[in-house]
Amino acid sequence: MRLPYTQPEPPSGSSSLAASAYQQLAARRHPDPLQALDLTLLHSPPIASGWSAFLGAIRTDTILPPEIRELCICRIAVLNGAAYEWEHHLPVLMSCFAEKKLGPRALKELKEGTRTTATEGQNGGAPHKEVDDGGLYYTDDEGRICFLPDQEEDSPRPIREVVAANDHDLDEEDEGEGLSGQQWAAMAYTDAMTRDVKVPDAVFMELRKWFNEREIVEITATVAAYNCVSRFLVALDVGEMNNTD
Repeated sequence: MRLPYTQPEPPSGSSSLAASAYQQLAARRHPDPLQALDLTLLHSPPIASGWSAFLGAIRTDTILPPEIRELCICRIAVLNGAAYEWEHHLPVLMSCFAEKKLGPRALKELKEGTRTTATEGQNGGAPHKEVDDGGLYYTDDEGRICFLPDQEEDSPRPIREVVAANDHDLDEEDEGEGLSGQQWAAMAYTDAMTRDVKVPDAVFMELRKWFNEREIVEITATVAAYNCVSRFLVALDVGEMNNTD
């Protein structure tokens, strides 16, 4: 951490604003203690208070499926190298899947941003463009998740056929299911917002297939908010995790 953490209790002689900020963050974390992020934010009580209110709304007051929210947050952590964010939100994401579980295949897709493998000598070594649930997904040379309209391929094979063809060691029962079409749409939108800020029309159109207007606003706010969180965490090395994988 590049700054000292504040004390877990308001210092003696604190202003009413500072005391209120401590109480607000403690109430939000209850029954857990204040976290390293909280003890960093509390250097500025007004920022800590506003931050807690905004992020609290993102986490608890939206109508988004929890797994979509946490998938977006974890993807941001991967893209921005925010190990603290990943460590805190991956267990939440895993719990969202409950009995269905987030298997190794889906976790690999989350980390790598691709659900297919490049075949050497085919298409210049570029990743396949494959179809799942009506949308075409591929990863470009810079690692961006991209979409193409269905009509650009005459008869693309289902994604599972391609995975099986290119990974002879794959044990589907052990690996579990990959991410769904809805989850991929949210993750591609997250990638576009995080990497490039401007979102391509094809990516937004795919998102519209799966989510209504309120949900899209909430996804957008979630991605924007947790990009803020990850940048704050990494810039100050909150939790001393910048050098961890």
